[in-house]
Amino acid sequence: MVAAGGAAFAMGKSYSLATDELQAQGQLASLEISERGIQAITKAGSGMVTQFGQITAPQFIKASYDIKSDIASLSESGVKDFTKMAATNYCSSN
Repeated sequence: MVAAGGAAFAMGKSYSLATDELQAQGQLASLEISERGIQAITKAGSGMVTQFGQITAPQFIKASYDIKSDIASLSESGVKDFTKMAATNYCSSN
């Protein structure tokens, strides 16, 4: 019974992360980031999760949104790279 409860919790957490990721991707799209750019940023976020484990992909994508909002002239690749740099710095210092 406990295992079933744990599985249900894990499924709920996965669903929540997926929902958060889709919402964050939608925010990026509102800044005229292409689907290709959004997928590249999402992939980079997933890589950061695997590498550091201190952030989630949705957090990475949301940070990309914040960066692009503040520095509108950044290219899609620049947004991805700038966010990776900031996340690496954050994860290395914590």
